Amino acid sequence: MSEIDRPQNNNKHYSADYAKMYVERTLSAPYTIYKSKLLARVASDLGVHRVIDFGCNVHGSVKNEGSLRLQLERQGIDYVGIDLSPHYFRPLFLREHGVEEKDIYQDNKAVVGDITRSPIRSGVAEAIICGDVIEHLENPGKGLREIARMLQIDGIALVVLPSLYKLDTVDYVHIEERRTSSHLEKSHIDDWIRMCEDSGLVLDPT
Repeated sequence: MSEIDRPQNNNKHYSADYAKMYVERTLSAPYTIYKSKLLARVASDLGVHRVIDFGCNVHGSVKNEGSLRLQLERQGIDYVGIDLSPHYFRPLFLREHGVEEKDIYQDNKAVVGDITRSPIRSGVAEAIICGDVIEHLENPGKGLREIARMLQIDGIALVVLPSLYKLDTVDYVHIEERRTSSHLEKSHIDDWIRMCEDSGLVLDPT
């Protein structure tokens, strides 16, 4: 793992507590397992050989059915991840939060870095997967532009954005009281499409 020199992460959503929650609950959740399997299958069907996982969390560190890295490697696809918090990539942190040694990758293919200022060069990425990440950015358009910048001319981006189940576009106080969302951008699907197109990404109508 190579670490990029960045200012300390002060975003409360991506602290050690968030990493702990993801390790202990989210990675093993049925939705996460389904999403990772589906994305890996789509990448394989598209003939992808290598994926950059943009906002990877612990997917590059933990051998779990919900791990995108595990599901991609089962399809014969190479993996590298990038995310802001170094906690996601530290074996000691993972062990402290219940991950068994056998379930921790020893060759951690990850880069610590801000996905709105990615250290990855322009035009080098064959494929980028960004699953349920963009809506957590203060400036989602900037993240989408970084994806477009890194992609090869014929590169592929698989971007997962919130659907109605998150109720992001419904402004009911009692929903927020019952389930506080960490989403910073709560846009309608038409707005997400516009942001993707404005970033330079060309949407596949199929």
